[in-house]
Amino acid sequence: MMATQQKKNFFKYSENDLAQAISDIRNGNSSIRQAERTYNKYSENDLAQAISDIRNGNSSIRQAERTYNVPHSTLINKLKGRTPETRKMGPATILTQEEEKILVRWINASAKKGFPLNKNLLCETVKDIINSDGRANPFKDGLPGYKWFNAFLNRQPEVSQRHAESINTARASVSETSIRHWHEEIRRYLASENAEDILASENAEDILEDPTRIFNSDESGFATNPKSGLVLGLRGRPYKNL
Repeated sequence: MMATQQKKNFFKYSENDLAQAISDIRNGNSSIRQAERTYNKYSENDLAQAISDIRNGNSSIRQAERTYNVPHSTLINKLKGRTPETRKMGPATILTQEEEKILVRWINASAKKGFPLNKNLLCETVKDIINSDGRANPFKDGLPGYKWFNAFLNRQPEVSQRHAESINTARASVSETSIRHWHEEIRRYLASENAEDILASENAEDILEDPTRIFNSDESGFATNPKSGLVLGLRGRPYKNL
């Protein structure tokens, strides 16, 4: 009885899970392997702790398997590097983790420049990425919708939406003060991105001082700052209109 009680404490499945697993197998609704995956559950923390205990010599593989309810084959594969140590749940994403991180950096850089992205531009860009290398495009009309967008925000919690700042008439008017302010903002941005060396390498250090680079244009043909709606940026970091 003592041995039975001790063994029972090793595993984290409930009596109901065990009964349902046996029922599924006997009724032909599941194989033993399928039932094991369905009811023999463990958390990401369980897996990390099991691997840590084994590597630190605090537990054998068999002991960690019983203590944390992680399958023996899973521990072997993780320890030998056959599979990543972190377990990715759910279906595969359309973009790779690295591709999504590049999008996050782009969102941040655009917001810092004062030209934040919005959902439509982000989704159009994802469509272009998918189509550029011929990978399968699962979206209706080839364009990611709200479901993908919301999942992206969940996977990248540092990205958030906020309402675009509107520019009043006084701020939008051209004056010596506003022009000098714009130049200072540009200089600060170039310094923060270590871009001054790039200008030097192109012999363009005086780009902001060269009067021949002043052009007059009509703003109606250009998308500058968003006037309304939601835009993207890193959580807790407000963007600036330039």
